[in-house]
Amino acid sequence: MIKKLAASIRQYKKVSALAMLFTVLEVGLDILIPRVMADLIDKGID
Repeated sequence: MIKKLAASIRQYKKVSALAMLFTVLEVGLDILIPRVMADLIDKGID
């Protein structure tokens, strides 16, 4: 099954790698949002 999937995804290797990269980036930024909000609340908006 993995070999069939790898064969069909070969032509989309670059796009697939970019999709994984952007997914990881999105998750990282989603995790960062509560921390930024907490800093804003703690320090206030100057």
